[in-house]
Amino acid sequence: MSRPFPFYLVSAFSNDAFGGNPAAVVFLDELDISDDGLMNIADNLNQPGAAFLFSAPPSTDPRVFKFRIRYIVGPGVEVPFCGHATIAAAKVVFDKRNLVSTKVEVLEFETPESGVMRAFKSENGFNEIQLPLAVVEEVGADERERLSKLIHDAFGRDVDIKFIGKGGEGFRNTLLVEVDAKEDLKASSINANPLKETGCSKNILTTESLTGEEIFVSRMFAPTMLTSGEDHVCGSAHCLLTPYWFNKKNITEELGTATQVSKRGGKLKVGKGKEIVCIQGQACIFSSGTLYL
Repeated sequence: MSRPFPFYLVSAFSNDAFGGNPAAVVFLDELDISDDGLMNIADNLNQPGAAFLFSAPPSTDPRVFKFRIRYIVGPGVEVPFCGHATIAAAKVVFDKRNLVSTKVEVLEFETPESGVMRAFKSENGFNEIQLPLAVVEEVGADERERLSKLIHDAFGRDVDIKFIGKGGEGFRNTLLVEVDAKEDLKASSINANPLKETGCSKNILTTESLTGEEIFVSRMFAPTMLTSGEDHVCGSAHCLLTPYWFNKKNITEELGTATQVSKRGGKLKVGKGKEIVCIQGQACIFSSGTLYL
């Protein structure tokens, strides 16, 4: 006999149901389910990301609640962690108070590979997650020349490239490219296909803000992972973007604003510690339902 399990569809990094990055949040409790079963559920829910939450041994601190969590993005790719799906999960758990006690202030999501992802309830509808801080290493001259050609092809024109780097330990599959702000990242029509040849599954493009409303803007392309090619708002991209821009601009304040300028768009508040990046975002629950499994 099938059993009911609740799920929610949430737009992360926006208070608009049609902004930000959508994710499914599925509570599977003690269900014994295969990897193929998780992939099938994610495929049926058809969101850019899915967070599957399972029960975990309880915390001895009444302010802390623990879940086990697994993340699936795109067409059936399991990833070590997913920032926007974690923001979505935190929104559901903190808002639907039948899920945890009102005393709970901290959520701990235990991942299979990336340790514990923590989420904190913040003010004005924002929740905060803490992700690993990434080092960004500039590529050598030969690699810069190769990658520059691919970046020009993606833009469909020669662009003024300021920096090309790759993530360090734990983020070596991520490319970060700064172009001049005059290239107008938001207005640019970018073909993700050339970025399949960079050798990185995640390709971040970024500029300084044109308006001064934020520290930086960005777009993130993952054409080998996502059918659409572009990730609407990528939390993990800010593991590189935050230390890169904070170091470059010598920013010392705790939090600054960043905008991902994809078609849906999203706003984030970002900050960095010694080994972590703090990311705050709003989220909007736009649908809920029940799975029968």
